[in-house]
Amino acid sequence: MGFRVLLRRPRWEAAKAVLVLAGHRPDLLAGLVARVRQLAPQARVDLRIATDLATDSAPTSADSVASIRLEERDQVIANLKSTKYDVVAVLAEHRVSSILFLPLRLDSRSIVLFNEGLGHFRLGPGSLPALLRQFGLAPSDAGPLATLLRAGVRTARALARQTALLLVLLCSTSWIRVRGWLRQRRRALTN
Repeated sequence: MGFRVLLRRPRWEAAKAVLVLAGHRPDLLAGLVARVRQLAPQARVDLRIATDLATDSAPTSADSVASIRLEERDQVIANLKSTKYDVVAVLAEHRVSSILFLPLRLDSRSIVLFNEGLGHFRLGPGSLPALLRQFGLAPSDAGPLATLLRAGVRTARALARQTALLLVLLCSTSWIRVRGWLRQRRRALTN
């Protein structure tokens, strides 16, 4: 599969099976499943909830509902790979969780992210500005170029800060070792 899935547009009208992955927002599950049903009315919709929420309180409009434990990631992926999904729909929240990376390991045709307002965009090279706005890393009124530029500046600052901290750590560790070596030499000379 690889990252070719990021280049494919979702074909809702031809989708036979849709996987919906949701996390910590049980209040949005019914609306999310209804929105997916609206986009792909003929498709089978499987809902997987990545929390310990009770699956009996999940919306019943999905064809199958189950909770998954992300701690057992390899077993979850093996179970999900047993069905070929045309579209994987993920509820993106305002925090980054490991559920966002789960669709990249599945054999699906395309990945679509839904925000909390149930608007959707596909996950792909052109959706980076939308992702940055979704997670609050860029202002909502900024254009795509400004969003990418701000994200690049933030990344460069974070990288410079981490490099400076690493250099301070290396220098302090080296100084401790040099002082220990000097102390041993002085003791050896006095004995």
